Amino acid sequence: VTERHLNEEIMRLRLHLLQFAALHAHDELLIETLDCLGRLAGSPLGFFHFVEADQRTLSLQVWSTETTERACQAEGRGRHYDIAEAGIWCDCVRQRRPVIHNDYPNEPGRRGLPEGHAPIARELTVPVFRNERIVAVVGLANKASDYDAADIDLVAQVADLVWDIVERKQAEAERAKLQAQLLQAQKLESVGR
Repeated sequence: VTERHLNEEIMRLRLHLLQFAALHAHDELLIETLDCLGRLAGSPLGFFHFVEADQRTLSLQVWSTETTERACQAEGRGRHYDIAEAGIWCDCVRQRRPVIHNDYPNEPGRRGLPEGHAPIARELTVPVFRNERIVAVVGLANKASDYDAADIDLVAQVADLVWDIVERKQAEAERAKLQAQLLQAQKLESVGR
């Protein structure tokens, strides 16, 4: 795949995700992102997790469709996970840079996988930064060939865009919640008169 072709694919994907986001909840957007990245990178497994403000805790969010439907039965959605206790899949947070493990089973420091987790042959994890803080981690796994710098670039560019969309969707949801609370308070106030 040429660099030009890859850039064209990234542009198409970015447009698709912007359009998709307008009609779907943020969890659906994250899953669609992973599914699209997986197809482009040839990676059947993927995850998108948030890093809490304390920079020590992950909030487990979503996995790609392939991961949840066919490959992995491990529990985790909605769980909070201590980064200090996480295995090498969290090295990108500890090292504050993308990390590739192209021989995952033989990597030093590997701590094993939870029961029901799909086997991992190779993986790529990329942190998403905002204001010098890591806000999310995106990972892909089990590409048939080794991950490389082009895979990092693909994931980083798309994850950065998607994080912007997620932040906007979260702000919109918070604004709607506050408006509903204000409306409820106004109703209670008018009843009390």
